[in-house]
Amino acid sequence: MNREGFDEYVRRVMKQKGLKAVDVERNSGNKIDRSHVSKFMRGVETNPSANAMMALAAGLGVNGHEIFSAVTGCVLDDSRPRLSEVLEFLSLVEKVAADPELVEAVRGMVGLPQKGRAAIMKMLSLHGEVRQATGQKRPSSKKKR
Repeated sequence: MNREGFDEYVRRVMKQKGLKAVDVERNSGNKIDRSHVSKFMRGVETNPSANAMMALAAGLGVNGHEIFSAVTGCVLDDSRPRLSEVLEFLSLVEKVAADPELVEAVRGMVGLPQKGRAAIMKMLSLHGEVRQATGQKRPSSKKKR
């Protein structure tokens, strides 16, 4: 079974809803212009920005996740993270934000290509295994005064 391309998706939704490019432009609050919509429909543009995806979603009257799935081919799971996972993540973000060295480390990792991030993750994983094998405790995140 062939996956529907982004251009096919846009044309299908517009046909189902009886929309023209000008309607999509108007429905988006003019956040995306009809020529942009036309480029999506023709397959001329296949890699929209996040802002363009959200504007297109508004213009088509669909969920933004649907647009993202059409662009990437990734089907998003509608299940939401548990509250405990969200709180743990927020706690980590708070710790990173409070430590200039961690902020710089994260900034550096974000700028790396996937291979570079994978190498660092492997190194961190090995460091954790060595710490466990030698019985070392995890360093405390609390600073001594």
